[in-house]
Amino acid sequence: ADSSRTVIVDMMDFRPEIPDEDNIYDIYIQELPNGSYGWNCPDNNLGSSWIEIDDNYIGANYSTTGEDAMKISIAHEFFHAIQRAYRIYPNGITSFFYEMSSTWIEDVIVPDGDDYLNWTDDFFDDVDQDIDDTDGYSIALFGHYLTQVVEQEENQISSSIIKEIWE
Repeated sequence: ADSSRTVIVDMMDFRPEIPDEDNIYDIYIQELPNGSYGWNCPDNNLGSSWIEIDDNYIGANYSTTGEDAMKISIAHEFFHAIQRAYRIYPNGITSFFYEMSSTWIEDVIVPDGDDYLNWTDDFFDDVDQDIDDTDGYSIALFGHYLTQVVEQEENQISSSIIKEIWE
């Protein structure tokens, strides 16, 4: 979790998460339904949140398991906390971008995880669909396309077009 925050906030210069009363970001590890990697839960109407992730990632409905699944889940859900610093709640028009950019950040934080590739079929089965009609998970490759097109230096984690869009 600290590594995700270091990359996203310190290296990529995204806004930090909105703190709660004790100024400690809460992450709960517990048994979630099979296939549920985790979720980001709003704490109040001011943008603070907490994360709940699965305790073991065991079951038929996980594409990635073990420690990699945990790292990916933390990166994804923590990026939702960062998004709340820009916009507290998604609306129907932009909700695809919440999931697209959180799924994109998974691969930035855990480059060998590649879990996001398991969701691309939903888009490629119907490439004529409007991007805002997607679930966002299926278009994570678009996040990579955007960042590779505008990156100034190869292999350097820096501010990206994704950050510019959030701002």
